[in-house]
Amino acid sequence: MWRRLTLWMLTACMALAVGSKDRTDGDFFVRAECRNSDVIVGDSCLVVFRLYSRYPVHRVERAESPKVKGCRVRRVSVRRASQRVRLDGQVYYAVPWDAYYVVPEKVGDYKVPECKYEVVLSRGIPSQDPFERFWGRMERYEALERTAKSGTLTVTAKKNPPRSTEEMLRSGAKVF
Repeated sequence: MWRRLTLWMLTACMALAVGSKDRTDGDFFVRAECRNSDVIVGDSCLVVFRLYSRYPVHRVERAESPKVKGCRVRRVSVRRASQRVRLDGQVYYAVPWDAYYVVPEKVGDYKVPECKYEVVLSRGIPSQDPFERFWGRMERYEALERTAKSGTLTVTAKKNPPRSTEEMLRSGAKVF
């Protein structure tokens, strides 16, 4: 009886340990970020698509650039420097992958559609040698394929504010 109970407890602990080790939920996601989503008509808003992953990014495949109806969209080159950030108690590699200037042509709310990214992450598998593990060397790497979509982002275009009376007088205009 004790042997069966011990054997059952041992297999349950092993199953939990293996299940928690191979869990990869939340190891990759994409965010669309804009510092100022309220702009004046004709002014630009910089939208950056930032990739967050728990493992280093090996390769990225992306769909075409976002098309925003009623806005001009222009791609901007980005320095794809990876940095480590902490979000919700987890450490992620953050890489700004794409950036676009969005310029609204009329007053209103505009939605930047979601972009789909397919990436290959390289997860290191530690060596069984205790000396190699001490120095942090990985014996081999495993390729993880992940797909994520960024959320939609809303840009609000407002009308250009009217000039004040003082500004009009300084510019030499007549005020009745």
